[in-house]
Amino acid sequence: MKIRSFIAINLPTSFKKEIGFLIEKLKKENKRIPIKWASDEGLHITLHFLGSQEENVLQKVGEAIERKIKELHLAQNIPKLFLAEINAFPNLDRLRVLFIGCQEEGEKNMIKKLQKEIGKELEKIGIEIDHRPWTPHITLARFKMPIPVKIPKFAICNLKFEVYSIDLMKSELRPDGARYTIWQSFKF
Repeated sequence: MKIRSFIAINLPTSFKKEIGFLIEKLKKENKRIPIKWASDEGLHITLHFLGSQEENVLQKVGEAIERKIKELHLAQNIPKLFLAEINAFPNLDRLRVLFIGCQEEGEKNMIKKLQKEIGKELEKIGIEIDHRPWTPHITLARFKMPIPVKIPKFAICNLKFEVYSIDLMKSELRPDGARYTIWQSFKF
């Protein structure tokens, strides 16, 4: 059986609530625009989208994640992420995805290194990866077509958190939106 999946950093509940408040403010500023807003419980940072994969392939993915976590000594180098600014893909003039960027505290860039190293392992397994430069972000909304959106400046109160695990996620598409569950978690 194939499982639609991705590799992600899940956010602490308190972090999700704060971002949920931000989404509510953005909704109020953009009431009349058809926007697919992210739900609080679905907020995460995607490292790699895997598409639909067989369980035995996901087992190999899990082994690769564990190997890279150990090789990068993440238990001794716990990454801290903080929120940056609101931005969009491909850009704010033609936005398709509205997001809040994340940055790693310090200069080690352990999360970017982990994302890159896992990507190399995925290719060895035979999973096609996105080769565009990776930008750690949390998706706030998606647009079917580019629409001008009001993005007022909001003060984000130094939200930061430590990353203690990477999760292999299962994604189920439903009429009311995607539902994400942890298929396997890999602690640092």
